[in-house]
Amino acid sequence: MNAQNLPASREFINSVLHPHAELAVDLLCMVRSLSTSDPTHRFQIAALIVFLSGVDKALNLALQLIYLADRVEWRWLMGGRKLEPGVIECYPGLTAKLKKLHSLGLDLTELQWIVDLRNEYIHSCRIYAGYGVGIDHGDKPILQASGPKVSFSGQPLVALGPADIQTYAGHLTDHLGRFLDGIKWQTAWALLEEQLGHLPINPEPEYSQMMDGSAEEIYSLIVSLNERYIGEGLQRLRERKQEE
Repeated sequence: MNAQNLPASREFINSVLHPHAELAVDLLCMVRSLSTSDPTHRFQIAALIVFLSGVDKALNLALQLIYLADRVEWRWLMGGRKLEPGVIECYPGLTAKLKKLHSLGLDLTELQWIVDLRNEYIHSCRIYAGYGVGIDHGDKPILQASGPKVSFSGQPLVALGPADIQTYAGHLTDHLGRFLDGIKWQTAWALLEEQLGHLPINPEPEYSQMMDGSAEEIYSLIVSLNERYIGEGLQRLRERKQEE
């Protein structure tokens, strides 16, 4: 993506979020009733999962742009992982992303309750062995150990419809777009593009080795070049920028 043709922040975020929001709306339109006796109620949790996947990706993009603008740390972005040089990704979970943006001055916590619903449905499963309150044969309360028992969450039913998804998507796009405009990520993008343009073309000995190399060998050469000139988290390029 050329720096001269960069989209506005809002459009950039919307390009990632919109396909997911659109599919979520389509799924919610298939829900005829929120009663568990109607099998179409299951499309609601599917819609929430799809929508939050789009939110997650949009926040990934935003936080990567924020990293380019020197507003978030590489260590936080990686969450203890290690990437090949030349690649930027964002590994913390959705709740961690919302908290990080809140610490940077952007409050998107209106989404947290939907995230919690999704997480409960996806992750909640436990085994319990221990005391509980029951009723004995004489209808008296009794404290008695029992188990082990497995419990997990069912599909949540909430008053969310297509219009609500569109509203949340619009708010997220607007708020995130304005925030990104404020950090001037476009300047950092243009500088990165300029620095990449100054790197050598057909550097040796990698260029000669590439001619007769296998696909695996060529890949290793690319990684080696990126280690030399780019660095993990673009660190070598960022150090070169500071020296200038």
